[in-house]
Amino acid sequence: MKKFDGILFVSDLDDTLLDNEKNISEENKRAIEYFESEGGKFTFITGRIPLGIKRISQQLTPNIPIGCMNGGALYDVKKNEYLWKTSLDEAYTRLLEFVSSEFATVGIEVCSFDGSYFCRKNEITETHRIMEHFPDRQCH
Repeated sequence: MKKFDGILFVSDLDDTLLDNEKNISEENKRAIEYFESEGGKFTFITGRIPLGIKRISQQLTPNIPIGCMNGGALYDVKKNEYLWKTSLDEAYTRLLEFVSSEFATVGIEVCSFDGSYFCRKNEITETHRIMEHFPDRQCH
């Protein structure tokens, strides 16, 4: 039996595991790799979509599936596939319509299981799109 057999370690990403440049420090990488080598299970849970995790998982790939999309999915990074997912019901469209009509300067980005769509761009959504290397896809 290894030192960390039967132990699960879960971390958030933004403002937790990632530094200000959205990287995992070498010290944290070594600690997590040691934890895993001693039998520990490591993953992260995040509000991000799988496409937004791609660069991070190139730095460090969890040894079990991740939780993503603010609890809306379980995703296997190694197999590049969803293991479980759930969607918002159609009522969310009324919320988007309300925000769109009442707040003219608010950027609107909608995340789906196949990526991110930009319904209304502003400086913040464009910065996010560029930072995450998301394609420039418009809502229909």
